[in-house]
Amino acid sequence: MRKLLAALLALASGVASAQALQARDIDGNGSVDAYYDVAQNLTWLADANYYATLGNPVGRNVFGQPMLPGQMTYTAALSFVDSLNVYGVDDWRLPARLLPHGGDNPIFCNATSCNPRMSSPSELSFLAGTLAGTSGPFSNLQNGQYMTLADNGGTSFAPVMELRNMYTNTRQYTDELSNVYGFVWAVRTGDVGLVGSVAAVPEPSTYALSLAGLLLTATWCRRKRQTLRR
Repeated sequence: MRKLLAALLALASGVASAQALQARDIDGNGSVDAYYDVAQNLTWLADANYYATLGNPVGRNVFGQPMLPGQMTYTAALSFVDSLNVYGVDDWRLPARLLPHGGDNPIFCNATSCNPRMSSPSELSFLAGTLAGTSGPFSNLQNGQYMTLADNGGTSFAPVMELRNMYTNTRQYTDELSNVYGFVWAVRTGDVGLVGSVAAVPEPSTYALSLAGLLLTATWCRRKRQTLRR
């Protein structure tokens, strides 16, 4: 029992010390405006549907149908993030697909054609893994598809975009960029810097391991008391 307790506590301590999403108060007013992912060196806006929060009107897709609040066409999304300035911080963009450029690229094929690196991860995929099916510390996370930057991976193929649902961590790909639309989550490379006093946010696994450690400790203490009474 003691060895198991020691192992669990050591594991929990290791996870707790792992890199986590760190809160960032950009304007120094005491509220969280963004979260910095140390492992990926990325800063995500705390509001996952900032376009709608700003009060922008609901648009229509290329077929003339109304979109949900916060959804945009790919062209509009590029324009929005390029002009975005959050309390003096700019250089925001759409999440990128992480494509290994070169000649040894894996090939994804469907019933009619093949396209390179469709199985490559994206910055959204790493964040989805961290959130593990929850919204985590973020606000206004939509249960729908978020867009990434389109990239052809340096090949002759047309640019391909990944669309990812962060709750279900499912994805699809499209090269029909003139028709595509989705939600926009602004991200930027690097850290905007910590302003004010805000705490880091442990990953979900940290909470689970900490709880397991506490339960095991309580069980061990109860058994210890029962042994002493005999």
